[in-house]
Amino acid sequence: MKILKCLILLMVFSFTSFFAFNSYAFPPQTNETSWIATGMNQFRNNSYPNGMVWSITSMEKVPNNPLMHIVWEVSRPPFGALDKIALHRVVSENNAGQGLNHEKVIFVLPGTWSAGGWSKVTDPNYNTLLYLANNGYDVYTIDFRNNFIPDMAYDQFSQNGVDIAAAGDWGYDVYREDIKVCVEKIKQITRESRIFMAGFSRGAIHMFIYSSKYAADLKGLVSFDGGIKDFPPYGNQMDEQTYNFVISLFKAGQLPNPYNPGQMMPLVYDWDTPNTNSWKLAGVMPYAKQLAGGPLPEGFDVISDFVADDAYHLWDFMGLGEGILTKYYDGFIDRNILVAALNEFTLYYPSLQTLESAMLDAYDDCPFLDYDDNDFNIPALAFATTLTCPNGICLIDAIPNMTRSDDVTIVFLEGYGHVDVMFGTKSLKDVKEPTLQWLNNHLQ
Repeated sequence: MKILKCLILLMVFSFTSFFAFNSYAFPPQTNETSWIATGMNQFRNNSYPNGMVWSITSMEKVPNNPLMHIVWEVSRPPFGALDKIALHRVVSENNAGQGLNHEKVIFVLPGTWSAGGWSKVTDPNYNTLLYLANNGYDVYTIDFRNNFIPDMAYDQFSQNGVDIAAAGDWGYDVYREDIKVCVEKIKQITRESRIFMAGFSRGAIHMFIYSSKYAADLKGLVSFDGGIKDFPPYGNQMDEQTYNFVISLFKAGQLPNPYNPGQMMPLVYDWDTPNTNSWKLAGVMPYAKQLAGGPLPEGFDVISDFVADDAYHLWDFMGLGEGILTKYYDGFIDRNILVAALNEFTLYYPSLQTLESAMLDAYDDCPFLDYDDNDFNIPALAFATTLTCPNGICLIDAIPNMTRSDDVTIVFLEGYGHVDVMFGTKSLKDVKEPTLQWLNNHLQ
């Protein structure tokens, strides 16, 4: 009973924490096909020093933009079917050769379900990665291991021979080292020893955890609604023995799930909506007149209207008001952009990191998790919405920042929802332009 009580407290407090990419010089080509062929030969099968091989899987122009999008994949220990990552690079065609300013390099870490990572939204006024690339930056992002989990119901994994046991070991440390491999690849490409790193939502947690161990790789941090403050400990502490016992139950599929009584906690968890299939359907058929598996409720003309409404109310239960995920009804995001962004979410994320987050919250410096000493001094820019800054708490100077640098700028985005920070109608002026200016001011 004590273990279950600890677990429930652990899950509740972790919920707050959850919310709370050799230089390749492409020679100038007038023939696009020749340009791409040259690049393919130069990028293919480049090895990381430990012997792992990066394989290029895609190289294509970004529609409606003078940009190239290149993707590599690499297998990662322990080299199971799902133990792999992908590195995306988006860079100006004009800057892909000798003229590239290698100081302008940024690696953007996506959040839970890969929100804020690579997106097919092609308007740079909405897509933050494309905006930075169109303004001279060599931009990278990552597909974490969970991106390669098939989109199917959890109980269908075993029926289809999909072994997701490896996900039980996908803690923050595993993702941190995956990020490090990408950073080394980026340094190899750009010949730049220090880069900018940004994180959206949980991606900012990954960014700060990475900074604690590998600060020498970084010259500036940008938190897109992923927090910045180093709050005092709160929640229920466990000693290492109790924590390890809880984790052993979790990996064995025997840990009670406080969110679903009578069920065990899954190795990976899905979105916070029962309408997952309709979100996915809206991404490919935005004007469908029905939901996935049923008719549209009254008051909605097309499925996109329903999905936007679902997203608007998704986190109402948090007690922070309506529109915490997106202020769609308040004009902060275009419906079609919102639906496109939501459709690109991966279906699952490793539960282990949520369990670990609870201990990071409960301790000032968790003695048995090597994640949070925060002994780094890196300039930072942070954007915050009500999700990460309720009641303006992120603006309180007395609360220390995650970085020990005195060069920290915090911007509270009044009225914004979480996703609006990356894809919102007002984000060009409020987020993208200030980010570009801050980055340019911190190049040295």
